[in-house]
Amino acid sequence: MSIINKKVSSFATPFYLFDCIRMLDNITRLRNLFSYPETDFFYSLKTNDFIPLLRLLEKNGMQCEVESSKGLELARKIGFRKIIFNGVAKTSAELELACKKNDCIVIIDNLDELYALENITKNKIQVGLRIGIVQSHMYKFGMQKEDFIEAVEYIYASEILDLGGFHFHVGSFVLDIMVFKRALTKLSDYMHSVPKKFFESVKFINIGGGFPCEGKIKKTIFEKILDTYVFRYSFVNMLLLREEQKNKYEKEQFDSEVYLSSLSKIIQEYFKDYCKMVGHKVNLFLEPGTVISGNAFDVYAKVVRIKRNMVFLDVSRFIEHGYMIYNHFIYNYTRPSNEINSALIFGPLGTNNDLFSRVYQGERLQVGDIVRIASMGAYTYSTRKSFVKSQPTVLIKKGDFIALYGKKR
Repeated sequence: MSIINKKVSSFATPFYLFDCIRMLDNITRLRNLFSYPETDFFYSLKTNDFIPLLRLLEKNGMQCEVESSKGLELARKIGFRKIIFNGVAKTSAELELACKKNDCIVIIDNLDELYALENITKNKIQVGLRIGIVQSHMYKFGMQKEDFIEAVEYIYASEILDLGGFHFHVGSFVLDIMVFKRALTKLSDYMHSVPKKFFESVKFINIGGGFPCEGKIKKTIFEKILDTYVFRYSFVNMLLLREEQKNKYEKEQFDSEVYLSSLSKIIQEYFKDYCKMVGHKVNLFLEPGTVISGNAFDVYAKVVRIKRNMVFLDVSRFIEHGYMIYNHFIYNYTRPSNEINSALIFGPLGTNNDLFSRVYQGERLQVGDIVRIASMGAYTYSTRKSFVKSQPTVLIKKGDFIALYGKKR
């Protein structure tokens, strides 16, 4: 990889632009806001598995969270010293792989997995128990209380398994911090249901991730329906468009520092109770993904054609998660301004729902203009689809210098 140009607009579209400094700033902010209790950060590999990004994270002291053998092998190849192995359906082969080295904490999702793990390894291994934060037999994540109690007792009696801590995950891109508070309360209830003697080896409470970033907002169910039936309900589209324009700047007022600071204070209060229950200090584990890499990646695309109020780009929205579940702010990079314009901004695929947005900021788009689609660093690069068009290349930006990833001198 070599430095070949300082101007973003000189590269062929579409491409990702990975801003290293912005990502490092995100890490610094997290560390400053979560300084007590003592915190270990395990980056969620599925959020974005771009190799230079992972290497930069490892170099700056981050750990890693994975959900598959492929992710585990990649995390070890990069050199992460501590790895959390999560997931609801780990195979015996994956559990065996996790046990080969002492770098893994296996998060146990269910009793069946717990019993299988003890039969797989002869070496002592640290495990965590994931609690089910939703009381429903239809909820696939974690254990309900009766299974949790049985699991704690089983691990205590085992000579192989070591109970390292407890885990929950409330979801992705959670804007309401009260969701975390309810989950923290539920964990307290679970822990109070078993005797204190079972907590002798507990070292951590892992509250997962789910923290949002600036630059994108989760779509409502209504918006998702409109995406699918964009022409059939065009009159409703226009109503939604006006509302989206009205709220655009309000959405941009989201301040992740205020959000994370408030969450940190809530966590501190609960940790006082957790430490009393276990009888000693426990560390906080976090599994941030979106809040680290989300706004560190933008996508740049070119306007290829315009038809009435429709703008067609040379990149598909299928670069995100297979379906677009977020509204990303789109800017006219070629001719910027504070003006808010309306248009149906489509990708090139032969489907009606290849729709990025109904609004953008900047002067009215023309053929040949380049647009910047903000905050595309979470669940895009690692989950992108390859359909009709080639995948975007990646530019790496560090300060004033830009390099094309994979380009040889």
